Amino acid sequence: MRPSPPPRFSLSPGGRPNIVPPFARPPAAYNLSLVEPRFFCDAMLGGLARWLRAAGYDAAFEQGIDDAVLVARAGESGRILLSSDGGIFERTPVREGRVRSLYVPRALGLSGELRFVLGAFSLPLLPPRCMTCGGALLELTKDEARAEAPAKTLSRIDTFYRCEGCGKLLWRGSHWERISRVLAEAEDAARGRPSDAITACPDEPRRS
Repeated sequence: MRPSPPPRFSLSPGGRPNIVPPFARPPAAYNLSLVEPRFFCDAMLGGLARWLRAAGYDAAFEQGIDDAVLVARAGESGRILLSSDGGIFERTPVREGRVRSLYVPRALGLSGELRFVLGAFSLPLLPPRCMTCGGALLELTKDEARAEAPAKTLSRIDTFYRCEGCGKLLWRGSHWERISRVLAEAEDAARGRPSDAITACPDEPRRS
């Protein structure tokens, strides 16, 4: 058995050291210039998966998934594995780089995790996906949504969206505006643009 290299350290927002697993590869090791990256989040990063979907990225997540199954599925699907579990990076497919991966430091908080991943891979914001299932959102007219949308919503919203995955109806209300603000701040931070505000991640957008 080859000896493990020494761990690396980074600082959390509160100044506490984060131990980076010895075999965790830096994002620069992966060429993402030709394809839109897809992700597989571990059991601790379900919230991050939902917010990556809001940012427009295909992010899979399964509650309670076994580490071995997670690594296998990430490898089979060609997804980048996102994890805060150092033990995952000791697994052979991850350690040898056959499964692309990124260690997400703990104690960042949800908005911090989002900023970290967008910044690590220099990702721009894309058209949002359904935060619940990750499906693409198809635009609907008011008439097409009339049978399902609440009457008050119909009186003030003209454009609606249908998730092609789970079929839920969504619209751009005040909740969506808060989500867009979090995403914009995360993109600014990822690109190194200064921002005075840090908005906490709200829940998912409103839906029927």
